[in-house]
Amino acid sequence: MMRDGRSFSVRHTLLRMAEPGEALNAVLDGAFAEAEALLLDRFGAITIADLSAEFSRRHVAHKERNRNAS
Repeated sequence: MMRDGRSFSVRHTLLRMAEPGEALNAVLDGAFAEAEALLLDRFGAITIADLSAEFSRRHVAHKERNRNAS
């Protein structure tokens, strides 16, 4: 990966300005915020009916596997 002068300079400045943990948090805050937004959107789209259908499907498959194993 090539480093241009600006990205190296910004990273270097962040690391010098703060404690190592704080610098990491500063760099990753945007990524974590984006990931949280995606998860909340995904979770918001799941309904109780979706969960019920998936549970039923898995329960039937589990019973079939147990029946076949006996």
